[in-house]
Amino acid sequence: MINAFSALLEARDSSLGRFRSYRLEAGTDLFGAWLVEVTYGRIGTPGRSVRYVVGNEAEAKRLVHKTLRRRATARQRIGVSYRFRELIDPWEWVPLTVQKCWDTGVASLVNSRIVGRVGMRPICLRSMASAIIGAVSSVLSLTLGTVIGQLYDNTLIPITCGFLGLGIVSLLLMRAEQKCHTN
Repeated sequence: MINAFSALLEARDSSLGRFRSYRLEAGTDLFGAWLVEVTYGRIGTPGRSVRYVVGNEAEAKRLVHKTLRRRATARQRIGVSYRFRELIDPWEWVPLTVQKCWDTGVASLVNSRIVGRVGMRPICLRSMASAIIGAVSSVLSLTLGTVIGQLYDNTLIPITCGFLGLGIVSLLLMRAEQKCHTN
């Protein structure tokens, strides 16, 4: 699933014996269908999972809000409030201001620590750049490794020279890159 929203909530109270975990994820599958997956159970266990297939992003957002409103009433129901332990919310499905949270019923969740909002578009660009760099470096290393392997003549001299030469080239490239960033 390609996540548009992910939250991990926990309710802890040792005096009541409550150690609950609640993970909520929403996003699309590879075919573009919107999914909302809820995983719940005791902290530290795999828990149970329920996956809902919804028609579009608006329905997924409504289901997420409905589920979070239900978690916000946990204090009255089970005696302990849920707190965010992780929130990945690039399109701001969950409002973070106190006023908006009172309006949506997520007020009791606001006092918790938000791990961070992660934007999807920069991550996608970084992932694409990382994939391209990985592919280019693999092809380059395969080519250079083949050349060094062909020079092997039952001595360590070609391999040693190859490691030494490539090490020097990598140091020179790192120095050149550092100079570009300092200027």
